[in-house]
Amino acid sequence: MIMAIVMPSRPSLPKATSPRRAVDAPPRSRRARRKPRQLSLPAPRTWGGKRPGAGRPRGPRPRVWHRGRPEHLARHPVHLTFRARPGLSSLRTRRLFAVVLEVITAVAHRPDCRVVHFSVQDDHVHLLVEADDERALSAGARGFGIR
Repeated sequence: MIMAIVMPSRPSLPKATSPRRAVDAPPRSRRARRKPRQLSLPAPRTWGGKRPGAGRPRGPRPRVWHRGRPEHLARHPVHLTFRARPGLSSLRTRRLFAVVLEVITAVAHRPDCRVVHFSVQDDHVHLLVEADDERALSAGARGFGIR
């Protein structure tokens, strides 16, 4: 003989749609719902744009580090930069450019030191100079700076 054990079933409970709402309460209508509100997100951290502390620090121009040059060889031109005094008008004005050109011409005609290329900017001058030795390079640079 086969016996079956039958367990009594649990009575089903009505499902609640919300933990706060009572089971027997009628469902809310669509009009009673709150309108969704757009949430704001924090601004993304980016590399561009204006932000506090960005850019070159304000203040007086930093001094140039004067390091010793490597050994000079006559076959390698040397890049020299000369900065004008603060307060002067642009070195590119007609009057000042003429003076700079005279000085470059005087230095360029030295037999042991030659100016290969130059660039006059508003407040400084770049020179590419060839010199026979370190002594000639030093003399040419001093001659340009003094004039």
